[in-house]
Amino acid sequence: MKKIIFGVGIVGRMAYLDYKQQGIDIPFFIDNDESKTVFYEKKVVTLKKFAEMDFQSYEVVVASGNFHQEMVRELEDIGISNFSVYEFSSLPFVRTPQGIKFYDYSELIQIFNISAYEKVAVLCHPSKAIDALKLAFEQAGIRKNLKMIIVDAIFEELDIDCLIVDVVREKALVFETLFDKRELISFDVVVFESVGFKVFENPKLKIFKNVHKNRRCFIIGNGPSLRMDDLDTLHANGEICFGFNDIFKAFEHTKWRPNYYICIDEFLLGELINQILDYSESTKFIASNYIDFANDPRAEDIFMLHVALEARDLLPFSEDISKAVCPGSTVTYVAMQVAAYMGFDEIIILGVDNDYSGQQKHFTKDYAPSTFYSGIKGFFEGTEKRIKNSYRMAEKFSRANGFRIFNATRGGKVEEFERVDFEDLFSTKSEEINR
Repeated sequence: MKKIIFGVGIVGRMAYLDYKQQGIDIPFFIDNDESKTVFYEKKVVTLKKFAEMDFQSYEVVVASGNFHQEMVRELEDIGISNFSVYEFSSLPFVRTPQGIKFYDYSELIQIFNISAYEKVAVLCHPSKAIDALKLAFEQAGIRKNLKMIIVDAIFEELDIDCLIVDVVREKALVFETLFDKRELISFDVVVFESVGFKVFENPKLKIFKNVHKNRRCFIIGNGPSLRMDDLDTLHANGEICFGFNDIFKAFEHTKWRPNYYICIDEFLLGELINQILDYSESTKFIASNYIDFANDPRAEDIFMLHVALEARDLLPFSEDISKAVCPGSTVTYVAMQVAAYMGFDEIIILGVDNDYSGQQKHFTKDYAPSTFYSGIKGFFEGTEKRIKNSYRMAEKFSRANGFRIFNATRGGKVEEFERVDFEDLFSTKSEEINR
């Protein structure tokens, strides 16, 4: 059976060259970008076109550094089951943990027997992970002179026995560099690709466990469908609500304020940080990954969430927010995890459009991130797709764990959750989800 490669990016290139070295011919490639028609002098077809072919005679190799989980779902959605995922660990000098599990550094040090190496270097992102790694070494009684390096310096006279790679955003780039220089590598490469849940535990968040058991809440998106009079209705009925990011823009038009405010976007945090710190009408949750509030007295009322960037491809629905939450490409997915942890048995989304096709992408034209993100080609199209995958995971998790998520948004593209009429939530007509 012939192999074909799904993906013509960095990892697709690595997979193709790897198979070529093994004498395996790749007749053509698959990619969702219609503008890509040729790769390594091989034809590139869209997944839609491939689905019209006799696909059962091929094994599809999914090759992507960031989106392989989404690509697998796409294959499954059109009935393709004969596929495999090209893993970085297929490189002979790379060692990775087996299976999907979230390890802490202490476990990984033991799993890979790091104490056996004399000279160890570390390449990690975010860079603060080096401090957690050093602490784990100290706790294990291992004395190592850990050298911090960057991607470009991997092969600049490195006198080491082991290179520990703990990266998120540049993972594909790192492995491309390793792949291209594989003949020169004389050291082991150990991948810590599932670190975080135990290392970044925040016990302060445990006070929110089941604090709203058997209640309902509203997750307020910032989409163009959001109406200020709906917020007034929520305020008048004393509903518990979550708000996000630049929801501040709504405050001049309504007395409503969210009970809980969440911001996990690094760019928005940079733009809104002083406004967030000065705002005191909501309980605030902020991503711990990007900003250090240690020396700012205004941060005393902020609860820090560890956003598990290393888990973004797996889309796990966190059962314990004190350890981590998965970003899922939208802060609303994080809010669903927080709400579930708080014990809500009915979570209702409102103003969550997930539709970026129009000119206005939020409830107000001067919403903070519009200018920044609109400058990234294809950003919104890819985001819609990633968010849909996250919502599928949330719906699946909610039904399996005794709570429900409903969609009261007016219009929009979110069909992963059962739709309900917003007005009916405040009348006696709705017995299923109204209290």
